[in-house]
Amino acid sequence: MLDLLWRSVPITSLELAPKLENSTIVHCNIEKNSNNNFTENINNDSQSFYSFSSCSESINSAKETLQASENRFLFAGSGGDLKIFDRFNKGKLVDSVNVLGDQRIYGIRLEPIISYSIKKDSFFFSQRAIAFGGRLFCKFIFTWELNLRCDILKTNIEFSRSRDTVSREKSIIKATDWIHDFSWIRKSITEVSFPYFAIVYAHNFVEIRHILNEKVLLLSQSIVECILYCARFYGDSLDNLLVASGTVFNQALIWNPISKNLVSSLFSENKSSIEHHIDNLKITSIQQTLPQISYTQPVLHTLNGHKGVIFGIRFSKNGLKITTTSDDRTIRVWEFRSNDDLYSSNKCSIKEFVLFGHKARIWDCLILENYLVSISEDATCRIWELSPDNIYKTVGNYRGGHSGKNIWSVTSDSKNGFIITGGEDGGIRNWRLDDISKRQIG
Repeated sequence: MLDLLWRSVPITSLELAPKLENSTIVHCNIEKNSNNNFTENINNDSQSFYSFSSCSESINSAKETLQASENRFLFAGSGGDLKIFDRFNKGKLVDSVNVLGDQRIYGIRLEPIISYSIKKDSFFFSQRAIAFGGRLFCKFIFTWELNLRCDILKTNIEFSRSRDTVSREKSIIKATDWIHDFSWIRKSITEVSFPYFAIVYAHNFVEIRHILNEKVLLLSQSIVECILYCARFYGDSLDNLLVASGTVFNQALIWNPISKNLVSSLFSENKSSIEHHIDNLKITSIQQTLPQISYTQPVLHTLNGHKGVIFGIRFSKNGLKITTTSDDRTIRVWEFRSNDDLYSSNKCSIKEFVLFGHKARIWDCLILENYLVSISEDATCRIWELSPDNIYKTVGNYRGGHSGKNIWSVTSDSKNGFIITGGEDGGIRNWRLDDISKRQIG
């Protein structure tokens, strides 16, 4: 496994691939072109991106191969460079490419669809992704070839814009504002393909764009127009999308960027049904320059308690638990009882926990099944567990792995029991969860 993979500029984002949970595996034709790179021949129709295989034996074979290499690749944002490491081969660097020029990469989001093809004794896998930072983002396709022993034969990164394969320079898109988060979006939770993507911005508004041409289809502004230091999406469809916004006023706001009664109308091909709603839409100053449908959405929940600005915010897998991290050196955990409470603006009971331990500002806090994992300016990574007396306590403190200040990024490989951190020092550390009892507390 990997440890201290790279030392250069700060590691500001980390992501693992392939992730099989909540991912769909589909068949498509992946071939090598004249330059010995991979091309993915798929159906570009906006309703269906992939040609699904009817051969269950083929899909099962692909699944078995993917399961054997789940979380094998570590994507790391190092400045504007995307570095890809093979965690199953002593952390070997298998690919490195500049994707955002001089802009640091603050997020990498992979589409939850993995396409595959089988040729002779090799599996070809492909997954779309977006890297973003500042006001820039770019789309790319990561493709890897494995033999029957799951040895990596080749990897490739191919940039795209609209429907075309383009150079890296032409793939970079300037967004409307500073980007805080990105999400691949389906029309509904019953759909398989992801024809849209959503971006949440620093002025607390969300854009829904089409994945093929990047055109803005809808802009939704929170009724609370303020500067955000962080924001996160929960959900991956038009009918379950939520935003958690961390404001400069020390509050966390939970809001739904797409009103349920407008989903079918706004994304319908029936133009008259869209026009029916336009008279009721409020246009803000930011929205006036954009040729798409725009409206304002209310806040469902306001979470008060922090005494400093909020730097990080996360949802649990089921959305019912939220963590916020702050300038006030605390982590707060907010627990909802049900989805009905979460998605409703009605007053509800929200359980709150306050966690103390870090000696400097706290940047982020992951929510795992049994633990919380926080990273901080004090260059430590703390593991928290809910005790029998209903208090979150530090059960592990990983320190000394990064030099200087700041651990900027964190991800987890829950399947194999690892926490991975990226630091200001340009280092990447791999920590085992099963030895937390040996880690110094304090």
